[in-house]
Amino acid sequence: MKIKDLVDQIISYSHNEDTPDTDLSAKALTWLNSAYHELLQENLAFLKHKMLTQVEVSLSDDFFELPKDFYLFEKIKLANGQVISKEDKDCYSIEGDLVFLKNQKNQNLMFVYIPEFKQLTLDDSLSIMHISSNYVQSLIWGALVWSSIYERGVHTQNELSLFEAKWNQAKQNYKVTLATYSDQVLRTVPYQFIH
Repeated sequence: MKIKDLVDQIISYSHNEDTPDTDLSAKALTWLNSAYHELLQENLAFLKHKMLTQVEVSLSDDFFELPKDFYLFEKIKLANGQVISKEDKDCYSIEGDLVFLKNQKNQNLMFVYIPEFKQLTLDDSLSIMHISSNYVQSLIWGALVWSSIYERGVHTQNELSLFEAKWNQAKQNYKVTLATYSDQVLRTVPYQFIH
C-alpha cells in the first residue's frame, strides 16, 4: 500500500462534490503530513531512541555547522569520551545553523540529534513511516481534522466532531501501545528490505 492510497481515502471522505475543488491530492497530502507529524511529535518521548541520528563532525575553532536535517539536539560525544547532553546548557549554545562549544577546539566529535520528520510523498510506501502499521489507517482521521484547519474540508460540524473524536482516540490508543510495549519489538522504524 502506498501513501497515495491513504490520500485517496481522505479525498473520498472530505470532498464535497457540490463545491468542486482543485489539486485535492496535494491538499490531502499536506493534511496527511500534518497528522503524521502531529502523531510523531506527541509521541516523541517513546519514539526518540528509534529516531536518533549520529554523525561525525569536525569542530573548527569552537563551533560546527548543524546537519541540514537537524530538528532536536540530544547530545555531543567529544573525542576524549566526555558527553555534553542537551541539559548542559552552560557547555554549548546553538545560534542559527551553528553549534558553539565552550572550552573545546579543533577536534572530531559525534553529534547525536533527532532529524526533522520526513515529508511523505504520494509514491512513498507506508512502510517508511515511523509508526506501527496498526495505526497507519488512523492518520485518515487526523488528516480530516487538519483539513478543517487548513480550509473547510468537511461538510458539517457533526462530521468534524466525529473526525476529532476518532483522531483523539487513535492518538490515545497509540500512546498507550507505545507506553505499554516500549521494551518490546514494535515496528516504529521503517522496514529494511534485504535482497
